[in-house]
Amino acid sequence: MTQVNFTDKEYAFLKEYADSLGLTVSEMLWNTVNERIEEDEEDRRMCEEAYAQFVADGKQTISFEELMKELNE
Repeated sequence: MTQVNFTDKEYAFLKEYADSLGLTVSEMLWNTVNERIEEDEEDRRMCEEAYAQFVADGKQTISFEELMKELNE
């Protein structure tokens, strides 16, 4: 078991929100963390797919330093 400490004011805020959803604070926090992880994983997957397509299309990247050189020429 892991313990997370909140001030009384923070906990009251979380509890009020969880109650409005019909959840315990633990359930609400777990759901929120899971949703965030799922969103991050979806973003990562989409990024990998877009980069794979970018490479498959024969495109190449350049470094920031190379870009700056090109812009300053």
